[in-house]
Amino acid sequence: MTEEDEPIRRHRYGLDRTTAISDGIFAFAVTLLVLDLIVPTLSPGASSIDLWNALSGEYISFLSYIFSFLIAGIW
Repeated sequence: MTEEDEPIRRHRYGLDRTTAISDGIFAFAVTLLVLDLIVPTLSPGASSIDLWNALSGEYISFLSYIFSFLIAGIW
């Protein structure tokens, strides 16, 4: 390795570190967002239709999660 390659290697190393920290921050933010989602409780003999009905009552939470995920991903 020559002395001319050193600045290029340092620049790439810094970019890799920046990418890694931004990925970590994004993963942490998405984890915090998913904590707001509520899992509906169903009776033991509930069918899949009962599950869909219970989840449809929570559609606002799911939409806000999706929009927040998209905004964080774009940002």
